[in-house]
Amino acid sequence: MSGFASGPAVDALRSGGVVLLDTDTLPGLHALATIDGAAARIAAIKGHRQERPYLLLVESIEAALELGQPADPAQRSVLERLWPGELTALLNPDPQTPPEWTDQGRTVGIRVPAAEALRKFLATLPGPLFSTSANRPGEDPAPTLEDARAAFPDLPAVELGIEARQGASTIVDFTANPPNLVRPG
Repeated sequence: MSGFASGPAVDALRSGGVVLLDTDTLPGLHALATIDGAAARIAAIKGHRQERPYLLLVESIEAALELGQPADPAQRSVLERLWPGELTALLNPDPQTPPEWTDQGRTVGIRVPAAEALRKFLATLPGPLFSTSANRPGEDPAPTLEDARAAFPDLPAVELGIEARQGASTIVDFTANPPNLVRPG
């Protein structure tokens, strides 16, 4: 996957910029979470206040569980069955997980995408990606990368050729036992 190593959009991402990226759910606005101010840059471009943290896209279950854990160790097997997939899990953040990646230290939202091309791309990056839908407040999320480009024409795009399923991920709170459905996908 050396083709991911460079290019204007990837270079912009690696230097702290916000990019459009096609995913297995909806295309969205993305930035490297490891670069200071990334979430604020997304919020400014999107045109909203950042009231809660953005979800994190990671390349593997192992990477996800380094950032957070479910309430009950037995829930790990549930996550292993559902990931990779269109599930965003709210987990108890690891003490080393940066506070700005969490909801006031209570939860961290993580997804291991179903699309293999996206997971391979994520594995080339120096950390997880903040991810949010490509839309402005009060608007519907862009259903395609082309629509996202029309809504945010100044942003570079990383096009992985992923066929999106045209819907948001399911969100489940694994900080509770049993887990709670937050949003169906």
